Amino acid sequence: MRIQLSMAPPGNTIKFVDQIVSTPRPGDSFHYYSWTRFLLGRYDVLHVHWPEHLIRSRYRALATVKRAALRLLLARLRLFSVAVVRTVHNLEPHAPVNDEEKRLLDLLDRRTDAYVVLNPTTPTPADRPRYLIPHGHYLGKIGDAGVTSRLERTTSFIHVGRIEPYKGVDQLLSSFAKLNVPDASLRIVGQPTRALRLTIEGAESEDRRVSSRLGFVNDADLADEILRSELVVLPYRQLHNSGILWVALSLGRPVLVPDNAATRAVEHEVGADWVFRMQTSLTADVLRASLDWARSRPGESPPRFVARDWPSIASRHHDMYAATLAGKRAERLRNERPM
Repeated sequence: MRIQLSMAPPGNTIKFVDQIVSTPRPGDSFHYYSWTRFLLGRYDVLHVHWPEHLIRSRYRALATVKRAALRLLLARLRLFSVAVVRTVHNLEPHAPVNDEEKRLLDLLDRRTDAYVVLNPTTPTPADRPRYLIPHGHYLGKIGDAGVTSRLERTTSFIHVGRIEPYKGVDQLLSSFAKLNVPDASLRIVGQPTRALRLTIEGAESEDRRVSSRLGFVNDADLADEILRSELVVLPYRQLHNSGILWVALSLGRPVLVPDNAATRAVEHEVGADWVFRMQTSLTADVLRASLDWARSRPGESPPRFVARDWPSIASRHHDMYAATLAGKRAERLRNERPM
């Protein structure tokens, strides 16, 4: 099979795409984000991730070109009966869509033949196949959880990854400022938006307990930062799936997350000693309670991971591609059969 992905190829840092292409089956070939290939290349399956990224750009002219290109792509997919699958990473795009973007994304959804979900709580259209292929763990892929017991805990709370408004970092900083625990500390690590950089730097200047490392952080340094923390805080306003969550758990660090169906499923899988679910919005009281929990938890048994190894995930993707393509070809034969 020839599979066209809407993601960039693997690179120097671990990405979600690595899980899919880590162990390809003989005869499978993967191709990566390229509008030239989208419109002119030969492929059997188009696998879409974060579809809003296909039509967005910080430059208005480029966004207009990309929207026009998506219309051409939709026509090409229909003409050549390409099977289309989509992995549903989020319930909604992190940034609101305008009316034109929504119309185009709806057209792409109507053209989608099958959906992949990362956890069992994700809703998808009932009239099309749905495949549960969980997010992979990072055991042996990043850092070394075995050294965690030998590292000094220099940070109480840490927030890592791309720092964007929907992740609730502003609320984290506000709540931490009200936390009356003298030995508590907060560290922010990752690439922020311009506005959030100013917010974080302002908090640092006002509270010596706050520190940051703002900008790109390689995998080894990211793992080291996490391993030196007591608790990884993910105060997202809507946490449905998170790669950083699985990085933290793979490194043997507990997480603070909002309480919802998705995080309850994570806790059920990995164990209650690894997940602190906040029942309300993030407050100083929640931070205090979670820190007390992190410091008192036994943490003797490692988190449990079920079918999250990369070879298993790659194999399940292959089976999903094959089934979707077979269904697409059968549909085409039915449509071409004379009445």
